[in-house]
Amino acid sequence: MRRVLYIPFCLLMLCGMASCSKKKQSVDYNNLINIDVPLKQSSTTELPRISVLFDTVEIRLESTGFESLVGEVGEIKICGDTMVIRQSDNTFILFDMNGRFIRKINRKGRGHGEYITIQGFDIDEANRQIVVNGGNRDMLRYTLDGVFVSQAETGFSFFDFALMPNGDFLFFTPFSHMEPNGLWQTDADFNFKRQLVKLEDYEVNVYTGGRALVHVNDSVIGFMGVENDNVFYHIYSDTIIPVYHVTSQAFEESEQTKTGENHNVPTAYKSHYFESDGLMMFTHHFSENDSYHSVRTFYDNKSGQVTYLYNVNYKKVDWEDCMIPFFTNNYKNNFFYVLNYGEIENDKRLSARYPDMNEESNPIIVIYRTKCTQ
Repeated sequence: MRRVLYIPFCLLMLCGMASCSKKKQSVDYNNLINIDVPLKQSSTTELPRISVLFDTVEIRLESTGFESLVGEVGEIKICGDTMVIRQSDNTFILFDMNGRFIRKINRKGRGHGEYITIQGFDIDEANRQIVVNGGNRDMLRYTLDGVFVSQAETGFSFFDFALMPNGDFLFFTPFSHMEPNGLWQTDADFNFKRQLVKLEDYEVNVYTGGRALVHVNDSVIGFMGVENDNVFYHIYSDTIIPVYHVTSQAFEESEQTKTGENHNVPTAYKSHYFESDGLMMFTHHFSENDSYHSVRTFYDNKSGQVTYLYNVNYKKVDWEDCMIPFFTNNYKNNFFYVLNYGEIENDKRLSARYPDMNEESNPIIVIYRTKCTQ
């Protein structure tokens, strides 16, 4: 009987999303885009540049009072002309695309129409609604005005979810002791439709964290597959297609780190997966000679070019065009970065650019929009 270990949050930075397993399911790798991540960057390799990969838009969020103050940002998504920000205090705060404050939505509680916590959310753009994973298997809907619409129990536990263009749901549960698990699809009323990825095919034993589903565009949802498969998938309303296969010497030589009885965590794994129409990126982590390394990989779908940004090189970069940040999240063709006052204060270049920013200022939301669309 397989056993599952959930690693506490303190190991998330170390382990990302990983599994100790022996792969059963076969994938035709000949039809995939192969991305090989070298362990060390060549001295002749050009670093990725913001001006080549992205156009950037800065949105300065206004501060008009207590309700409009933005705390720690957990996730950002856009619905038409409205930016929906999930804060770490389990509230939503909404701004227009010019940074003007619209409203704050706080429906925390244990009553009908209230959520215990925001474990994730998505946007129903057709109905201009916020769909919330509110804990206790509950899924709730609110209008952008903060009006409660509906509440329903899914009947199952899940870690990540995404609303599909046809109104169906995708659910991901990385724990093999739960049913259903893996990746599956339901209709709008949470009636099971099909299994997309079964954890039983991979004998998954360890899960350590990491979001797996991203909105690539209006019709495609990307899925960062289970770790030992090292495949990224594209999901449409009626099919799932393996697209990218990641290889690396670190994966091939990955040793196991003991986390408890009969449980090991691979020392090489992938995380921080983002994708738009033209650009796919993720972070590859590995250990070498008792040192921790990370490589940020960028794949341009139009040109087929792959570029890498290493954590060692990243710290030494002092020209602005190569300072690609770690994004909060992405939604369709938008990659979001939150520029807080503390970061501005500690960087002379940023302080000179934003001389009027102070401790009472809201953060600046920087949207990176990919140029390399097909």
